[in-house]
Amino acid sequence: MATVRWLADQKRDQHQMEVTVEADGPVDVPEAGVRALLYQALRKLLFNIVKHAGTRAATVRLARQGADVVVVVEDTGDGFNPDSSGDGAAGFGLFSVRERLELAGGCLCIVSEPGGGTRITLTAPAAEAG
Repeated sequence: MATVRWLADQKRDQHQMEVTVEADGPVDVPEAGVRALLYQALRKLLFNIVKHAGTRAATVRLARQGADVVVVVEDTGDGFNPDSSGDGAAGFGLFSVRERLELAGGCLCIVSEPGGGTRITLTAPAAEAG
């Protein structure tokens, strides 16, 4: 949680972006590899908002659901068509995040439409399998 708040402060200082961080109780991620994966994914998603969304505000919600950690990143910006391909908003960056999450046993879900903002949900096991 402290790392997410630090990242929110960094986005405010570097990009004048206000990131609201909310948590449903303690959200412990004991496995360092999973923590690093979620941090990198969250950093990428927040930078995508700065770069593509046309807004400087976002909300990050953290929760535990059973053995999983769920991170929801939401903005009220320009939105995009998540089914589009290529180098745009749904391009390689999100593909890479999705692939890394799936390799760790998690998933990425995108809800967005042009003009309607974006909500991206990251789900990952709190600990690496095996």
